[in-house]
Amino acid sequence: MLVSKLLIFLVLYLCTKWTNGMTISAVVESDDTSILDYVSYMIDHFNEYAKTNGLDIELGLTAYSQTGDSIIDSLISKQSTKYDLFIFSDRNSANYVDSFLDLYSCLSLDHISMYNHNIISKSIINNKLIGLPMFLNNNILYANKEYLKKYAKSVPKTWDELIDTALYILEMEKGLGNSNLIGYNGLFTDDTVGAQSIYEFIYTFRDSIDDKFPDFSSSGAYNALTKLKSIKEMIASDNIFMSDGNATFGELAEGNLLFAKFINVGEMPHYYKAPLPGNKDGISGSYVSGKYVGIPNFISEERQKVAIEVLKYLTSYQMQKSLVIDYKGRIYSPIPRLYDDEDVCKDVDCNLMKNIQPIFMPIDVNNDVLEKKLVSSTYEYLYGDAPISQALGSMNYYMGKHINNLSLNKK
Repeated sequence: MLVSKLLIFLVLYLCTKWTNGMTISAVVESDDTSILDYVSYMIDHFNEYAKTNGLDIELGLTAYSQTGDSIIDSLISKQSTKYDLFIFSDRNSANYVDSFLDLYSCLSLDHISMYNHNIISKSIINNKLIGLPMFLNNNILYANKEYLKKYAKSVPKTWDELIDTALYILEMEKGLGNSNLIGYNGLFTDDTVGAQSIYEFIYTFRDSIDDKFPDFSSSGAYNALTKLKSIKEMIASDNIFMSDGNATFGELAEGNLLFAKFINVGEMPHYYKAPLPGNKDGISGSYVSGKYVGIPNFISEERQKVAIEVLKYLTSYQMQKSLVIDYKGRIYSPIPRLYDDEDVCKDVDCNLMKNIQPIFMPIDVNNDVLEKKLVSSTYEYLYGDAPISQALGSMNYYMGKHINNLSLNKK
């Protein structure tokens, strides 16, 4: 790690000699204040590093609000040379394969191999690595400490355990006049979050940890949707399942949720944090999303060289370590060995993070269209009277028509 830091410093130092100083410009598009906070943190760290080491390079940031059509897509389609680093959503990776440098030819194998391959596969298109993750968010289970302790129950590891525990505690509390307690909310809203929740839930019904996402024609997908509807009807309701993130966070803060799926937001004093349950013990799932960074191939070669070295710093082990520690585990690092680092584990639940089993939407299909299809097909069954065969048949037909056997990632 020390050798890597020295090499980054040496190349950046030489870059300043070649360029007589340079401002490298990064661009991001987001209305999420947390995302803007993380990006600004990393930019500031680089600039402090450059200043401390006498490097005449400054990293600047332009942040655009997300309104209508993507500004980043527009800049790339016009081959604008205004920006040297593009910070983009993982859901848009396939759009940029012809516009970004292949990082396989820019970065060392040691640097790339630090990263969880399943996660960086989101930005491997046609055997090209067009970006590396800067930071990621992940979902976890929140389990109410007060009620689990009160009734001597453990954090569930399967969905059946969650249902049984919730039914028991809800019945006991009802007998004591407590009608405010909610059994489970998994954020099955009528939007992108809801689509991701469906995809994530089905993923928890694969047969083994290393299995891919179950086909919509499989028994795993059938069992998943059947179980999901049972959870809604037995320990929740339509209204609870449809409540959005703000409402869910409010219920978590008040301690009114017995169990809930939510992003990892740091300390929640009323709750234990654990991986989401699965159909069997040891199987879980966590929808992972975040921002990746790539370099356009249409800027000058001189600027590309400097941008590559800046990207190396932003995606270095030390940068990820600082980010994870300073944000107290709210960020899910794509570098697995960070969770074996004693410094990190002083402030972060490394055992929890090691047991996260990440999943995200496939890259070779339009995610916006896929999410709308997931919601419309699944919710006719989940919230309506449509047979489960109709929901799964519709999704199976769509995926068979649009997914090219996930053949893009064969590096």
